[in-house]
Amino acid sequence: TTSSAKEGDCPLQSTYLMGDSFTAADILFVHCLDWAESIGWMSLWIDKNCDDPSLVVLKNEYLPLCRERPAYQRATKIMKDNIAQQRRAAKL
Repeated sequence: TTSSAKEGDCPLQSTYLMGDSFTAADILFVHCLDWAESIGWMSLWIDKNCDDPSLVVLKNEYLPLCRERPAYQRATKIMKDNIAQQRRAAKL
């Protein structure tokens, strides 16, 4: 990865979890990180370990890279649309 951490400090040596290709492992991991973020665990985890260079890369590079993928954008929009539809239906 291109990292702001000093070389050798960060154990992440590739763009994605399994190398330079995006795989199902990345989908599952990002889903778990999104969930952890939605319930407040992500900020607690990062705040408690803020000196860990791998978390800097995770938060500032890996996660945004994965979230910029067109499929992630489409899936997120579908999920938000479904939630909005469920909320509208619940108000009826």
